[in-house]
Amino acid sequence: MTPHVSTRSAPRLAALLILSVFGCDPPFPELDPWDAAPDVAPPADADVDADAEDMADADVLDVPAPMDASPDGTAAEEPPDAPPPDAGPPDVAPDDAPAVTPDAAPDLPPIDAPLPCGALSRCGDGCVDTSSAAEHCGRCGNRCVAANAAGACAAGACVFTCNVGFADCDGNSANGCETATTSTSHCGACGRACGNSNGTPGCAAGTCQIACNAGYLDCDGDNANGCETLGVNDTTHCGRCGNRCPTGQACVRGACATICPDTLCGAACVDLMTSVAHCGACGRACATANGMPRCVGATCGIATCHAGFATCDSDVANGCEVNVQTDTGNCGFCGNRCNLLNATSTCVAGACALGACVSGFGNCDGVAANGCEVNTLADLRNCGACGRTCAMGATCIGGACVCPSGHTDCGGVCRPTGGRCSVGVGACLRDGVTVCAPGGTACSATPGAPSRELCNGVDDDCDGTVDEVDCIWHLPYGQRSWVVHPLDALAARDPTRRSTHAPREPIRAAFDIESLRELYVLTATRWHRLDLDTTRWSLPDGQWRDSGALTSAFQESDATAQAYWRSPILHAFSIPAAHGGDASTHEGVEVVTRDGVIFYSFELSTREFSPAFSSPGDRHTVPPVSWEGPWAPSYQDLRSSWIDLHNRNGWVHGQPARICNDPMITAPDVTVHQMLLTATTAHPLEAGHCFRCFGALAIGDFPPFGYPGAPPLAMIGDGAFNNDSLWIFRAP
Repeated sequence: MTPHVSTRSAPRLAALLILSVFGCDPPFPELDPWDAAPDVAPPADADVDADAEDMADADVLDVPAPMDASPDGTAAEEPPDAPPPDAGPPDVAPDDAPAVTPDAAPDLPPIDAPLPCGALSRCGDGCVDTSSAAEHCGRCGNRCVAANAAGACAAGACVFTCNVGFADCDGNSANGCETATTSTSHCGACGRACGNSNGTPGCAAGTCQIACNAGYLDCDGDNANGCETLGVNDTTHCGRCGNRCPTGQACVRGACATICPDTLCGAACVDLMTSVAHCGACGRACATANGMPRCVGATCGIATCHAGFATCDSDVANGCEVNVQTDTGNCGFCGNRCNLLNATSTCVAGACALGACVSGFGNCDGVAANGCEVNTLADLRNCGACGRTCAMGATCIGGACVCPSGHTDCGGVCRPTGGRCSVGVGACLRDGVTVCAPGGTACSATPGAPSRELCNGVDDDCDGTVDEVDCIWHLPYGQRSWVVHPLDALAARDPTRRSTHAPREPIRAAFDIESLRELYVLTATRWHRLDLDTTRWSLPDGQWRDSGALTSAFQESDATAQAYWRSPILHAFSIPAAHGGDASTHEGVEVVTRDGVIFYSFELSTREFSPAFSSPGDRHTVPPVSWEGPWAPSYQDLRSSWIDLHNRNGWVHGQPARICNDPMITAPDVTVHQMLLTATTAHPLEAGHCFRCFGALAIGDFPPFGYPGAPPLAMIGDGAFNNDSLWIFRAP
């Protein structure tokens, strides 16, 4: 491209060249001399033979070669100060400007050709090391300048050193070293405040100073506590630091002075009224033997006696004249004379001590003052020696405790011993004799070992309750003692085995079938048939003959009866064929539940239960409160009941005519009757004429339950009466 000169920009170019020489950034970025001008054809009448001075006056010079190439053809470093992207277009000659053509190119290189900088950066017309140049640190024109600091460039980054007397206390480099370290808030360093206690603080050459208020001194040199000393009355720093007043002098208004309000004895200021060394006069000293003297009202006296001494005559001249540790006339204190009862006496360590008690006496309270105060020949609490207490009921004779005949001292009480006794209950009961034991007496016997409870009328497990396992209590006709059978005879003989049909749930109801000599029990879910011939019970399944689900025997289509069955079963009883039934074919059964009573007929030949009446309304009922007269219990309280056709055992008595209020009845005593049992009471019911209860008695007063071997009252559950024999099962 042919070089050319724009005559329109010459004055501005000259100004830029001058600024570049002095290292200044051009004031007008758009006039940066290093921007290449576009190629423009020179005017036709341009003077190509102009000399060097004419070329220097030109506004803009075209760069003969591209900016990214050096004169020798190698790549040149890109100038760091490129014009901003929004700079205007460079000055160029208008298209109609006259062209200027030089006569010939001079031998010197063009003045706007870039100088080679190598590893340095070109800033203006010079080559600069931007890693260390403070005027161009890291980049051209980035000057390291901060307030109150000297700047330098290191590794292309500005670093600053605060001038003496300044510091950067807010950590903000933008405002430089903003804080003067000559103030009392920042004296010599940031945050170093000067103390101002009792004075006016100041800061000089980075060191805190303080001008103390009148009368105050800074004697410890610690600026933090200011002027800490009040020199007007401090005997260590009286008027000035370190001025200590001599002994006997005081600091008065900052000066040491001798002040004695009393008497000067030599150099000492003495109160003659109280001074032990100068009591009443200089040199008159007080002294006390075995004690400490005192001076009161200019008169010597005794302040205190040494331990173990006392003044018993109040004579100051002989001081504390008595040794109360050993003086039997003043033992421990003045006037305490040792004269002990029933003993010789001494004074030891200030206490009267016994030499020896008279025979038959003792010092049992440990108090020497009352001597040997106890007669140990007859004292129950000190019999023969102090602290030997006789047993309650004993006497002390000649120093020996004696219990009455047939008694022994058992733990401090004379108790009867040697009598016969027994221990344990049931099968564990053993006999012995009464002997002393800790806390009193005990039986010499050892109870036997308990065993597995059986149904045998014996308390085998020794817990005080007989036959509390599942048992069957049987009272045969005409007998006065019960026979107890195991509920499962096979399991009683061999605990590892169980009868096939024996109940495994609590028995809730029982009733007999008199004609067949058998008995049915009901649990919550099943029925079980018991053979009442006990001679067959030793055979496998000879006791319980069969069993089944309740629904298999008592099939119900009536909704009310079904609802009754869903409530808890309370008990059941049978009506023998000889009493109101067909003696050859059927017996009656009533099942009592919490919600009502259901009536069934039992077919003897098939052992099947069926509804007792064809009408559903007659097959069940809810008994009223007075269902069997005023003596009747609530049917919901019933635990057991049975019908006795003959009263051959004679357990109940009554006149049917009175019971039924019918004078036409001539029977002298009750025969057919029903027994109703609750948990606590027994109610006999006349069943031969009128079905009315005629009394109530405690269940324990009903004769059969008073016989030996009877079931415990709390265990009496439902039962059955078959051929004048009573059977009772354990309550659920």
